[in-house]
Amino acid sequence: MYFILDKLFYQGGKSGDENLLYVVEVVFDDVVISLESIPKRIKIMNEFFILRGAAVFIGTKIAERTAIGHYVAVSLRNDGHWEEYDDFKHKPVPIPEQTKYGVQILLRNKEN
Repeated sequence: MYFILDKLFYQGGKSGDENLLYVVEVVFDDVVISLESIPKRIKIMNEFFILRGAAVFIGTKIAERTAIGHYVAVSLRNDGHWEEYDDFKHKPVPIPEQTKYGVQILLRNKEN
């Protein structure tokens, strides 16, 4: 199974491939985005990858690269429903796909 990780960020009000900047140092900003707006299937070099989940940040940035908050994982289940995994909770919690998060990393695997 192959996984790719991608970091969502905005730079100068642009989105998507326009954000792929070739610079020595990139400061990543959180993207607050609804789960339903994340592409479920993408194609990279003639291979398709399926969205499986995301690492998200819940908190407040107080300065560049400094934040107070908590990370949780959200998972897109095979039945199309989302669940939130939070170590402060006893079990996964179902969440609507309209929920917005500060997405840090997307997790995908290669389509069979």
